[in-house]
Amino acid sequence: MSPRSIYFGAGCVNTTKAGWGIGATMQPDKDSPWQLDLNLAGFAGKKEGFSGGVSVAWMF
Repeated sequence: MSPRSIYFGAGCVNTTKAGWGIGATMQPDKDSPWQLDLNLAGFAGKKEGFSGGVSVAWMF
């Protein structure tokens, strides 16, 4: 499994809120049937917090 895409992003940025995100996706290949997706997002301002996710799949 090798990283196929890594993404970064800045969401909305204004006077009341700001957001950002980061993630990576690894796709299956001939050596490994596994797919992995990781992501993390953060928010600041009136609504603060973090969210994230992990997704694992076995392709057949």
